[in-house]
Amino acid sequence: MEVIYIAEPIISTNTNKLIAVELLSRFYSKTGVPLSTQRVLSTFTTTMKINLLKSQIKAIISHRDFFERHETLCSVNVDYETCLYISCDNEIQKVISKNKFIVLEISETYPELTQENDVIPFLCSLTEYIWLDDFGSRNSTMHTAMKNKYHAIKLDKLFFQENIQKPYFEGIINNLKRLCPNIIAEGVENIYYNGLSTKTGLWGTQGYFFPSVPLSEIKHINSAWL
Repeated sequence: MEVIYIAEPIISTNTNKLIAVELLSRFYSKTGVPLSTQRVLSTFTTTMKINLLKSQIKAIISHRDFFERHETLCSVNVDYETCLYISCDNEIQKVISKNKFIVLEISETYPELTQENDVIPFLCSLTEYIWLDDFGSRNSTMHTAMKNKYHAIKLDKLFFQENIQKPYFEGIINNLKRLCPNIIAEGVENIYYNGLSTKTGLWGTQGYFFPSVPLSEIKHINSAWL
């Protein structure tokens, strides 16, 4: 099995410039057939998840010049097991602290988001760049957002698309911004959603409307965003 890393752009709603990319993993069979990312990851042991995270961070750091030159962040998804690993491993902590462009994006599948635990507060003390993913779905709620000081909160794709035109949407965003000023909308799939997203006080937008590139080719990302 082969893994390819994809950089999915996150674009500022104010400047239309690149503020970050999210690192996504795409898996392929030995014969080059695309595999379901969700299905592959569901089979991973804790050790496999940790090894994947190490590989992802190594790949991100190999493009340090790009991220530092353009003052762009790169987020990598972490779940409970990988968060626990980071909290217990001094070497990975040093790497994250040293490379300020690395963002840890807390998955909404994290099982204890609504409970008291020391892991996320520790990560928040390690780096200012901790993001909460998929607000509006499952475990990721307003109560969750209040638990820790996040650098950014990402709206779940379906939550954004189903609520963007509702009269209460702006109120939700304003309440979130009292907790965290940087709100990102996932699910900006076309020019319609992009137009709506620029009028709601969001920090950034992400989705198929903004073409991704392989991480290995990030220098060739749309130059208009740089």
